[in-house]
Amino acid sequence: DARYASEAEVLLTPAGIPFTSFNAPAQFGLPNSIRIDLYETLGRLCGVLYELGHERIGFISDRPTNEHPYDRMSAMERAAAAAGKSFDQSRIIVESDHENQFECGYRAFSRMMDLQSVPDAVIAINDLVAIGAMAAARKRGVAVPKDVSIVGFDNTPAGRYISPSLSSVNLPTGKQGELAAEMLLKIIKEKVSETYSVTLDTDIILRDSVRSKSVT
Repeated sequence: DARYASEAEVLLTPAGIPFTSFNAPAQFGLPNSIRIDLYETLGRLCGVLYELGHERIGFISDRPTNEHPYDRMSAMERAAAAAGKSFDQSRIIVESDHENQFECGYRAFSRMMDLQSVPDAVIAINDLVAIGAMAAARKRGVAVPKDVSIVGFDNTPAGRYISPSLSSVNLPTGKQGELAAEMLLKIIKEKVSETYSVTLDTDIILRDSVRSKSVT
């Protein structure tokens, strides 16, 4: 995992122990890693939402959003600037005191709806948080997607079966593990000394939880 890859490199490389990392931010430049460019993906998702007519995008999370230079906050800020929209840091809500991720989304969305500048689109750090946000929207009488669009990450099966069906970002999680294992076996068997990395593509899946320009 990318959280421990730097430490692993320091400890394992001098000892000659081969390793790979996955779920690594593409900008980290970690050796022998399977990468996903979440920074680029979030910026691209914001761009799609702006193109669909949204003006104020919020983000809800169950963990800090500024963990490294290529964080979610800067990705959203750059996407807003590229679209000629305003970026408001107050629309990034972190709800870390929660029982589970559904509860995180529920509480974070409720807090977001009390802001002076209420978002018309909300991106959640994952689908479970997004589903919690949708539950909060129903409780408050906020129509999805007419009043606010909601998007998750991970494209879990549950998102396809709730109502409205959840828009999400498809991450190649299974492919990451497969490629990481193949990479490690190659390093061991072929005694590969040169490091290399693979960056996987992501897909934005738009479903009923995101409004189009025609929705009024």
